[in-house]
This record gives sequence, structure tokens and C-alpha cells, in this order.
Amino acid sequence: MKVKNIILSDEDTFKVVSVIREYDYVHIYLESKQKDCFCPKCQTVSTKLHSYYNRTFKDLPMFGNMSTIFLRSRKFYCLNNTCQVKVFAAFLKLILLQSLKTL
Repeated sequence: MKVKNIILSDEDTFKVVSVIREYDYVHIYLESKQKDCFCPKCQTVSTKLHSYYNRTFKDLPMFGNMSTIFLRSRKFYCLNNTCQVKVFAAFLKLILLQSLKTL
């Protein structure tokens, strides 16, 4: 079984880009697979990509080593001209929005 399949299932909104294991740590690099997202203000679905942003999270130890997740996620434009929100980040159910550790 591939390491990528052990970490995430096909239903997840993330894909594993790479896993690096050295000495006493494991670094997991993830990328969002979301093609669209709902605006948090008006609930309009958007497919218009604004940019990417990176987040870093500490995770539980893996294989007896400290682990860190590096996530590349997306920001979208709101397509509703009357909405006050112009750009918003994709919702990440993997973590709490203000969290530095996974759930």
C-alpha cells in the first residue's frame, strides 16, 4: 500500500504531494483538491481562483517521530457582485480555522 493512501482516503479534499521522513521528524506536504467553494457570507459557489496560501500544523507523532503538515490551500473570488466579501479562503475541515494543531 502506498504511503499516500495510508494517510488520506480518496474522499478527502486534500492530496498528498510528498512525505519526507528523516531522523526524528516526518513532514507531510498536502495540497487542496477543491475546485470550488461556497462564499462564507452569501453562500454563492465560486470556481474563480484568487491565489494559494500555505499553512503549517503540528500533528500527532507518527512512527515515533514528530510530524508536521504543510498545507497548500486556495483562496477564491466571490462571484456575487453584491456580496461584501471579495476574496475568501477555502474551508478546511481538517483543522480549526485558528488552530496550529490538527483535530
